[in-house]
Amino acid sequence: MTDPNPADVIRQDMLRLPYEARRTLRPALRASGDEIAADARTRAGWSTRIPATIKVRSSFRANREGVELVAGGPNAPHARPYEGLSAGQFGKFRHPVFADAENFARNGWTWVESPTRPFLFPAATAGEEKATQKVITALDVAAKAIGFGG
Repeated sequence: MTDPNPADVIRQDMLRLPYEARRTLRPALRASGDEIAADARTRAGWSTRIPATIKVRSSFRANREGVELVAGGPNAPHARPYEGLSAGQFGKFRHPVFADAENFARNGWTWVESPTRPFLFPAATAGEEKATQKVITALDVAAKAIGFGG
């Protein structure tokens, strides 16, 4: 039998905690994500807009418990394709240059391929083990604070 995935164990533990324990756990969750976000901002340093849009969210909803890093939005819509999330083929994405506002068909536009420049996924991969340990430690502290564990 294989060992369970640490993320699955953490997810199950978090859902069992009462509200008060989850409330005290949230800052530790955010702190575990903050280090990864800082790394992602450094990795996206080639952009003047993307680093400022990298945010950490923590959640205890049953379908989305844990820490989530997000980037982009209206201030940096190019974050998604550069991360590689909109790529038609691995490592590249297509976009128009010299778009013709009069030609809505887009087939008259000039399209080019650009290489992706991932910043979130590499940061998350690099910081996963350390962040997981921080969350496990925070879960232990929260559980002990409400009378679970030794």
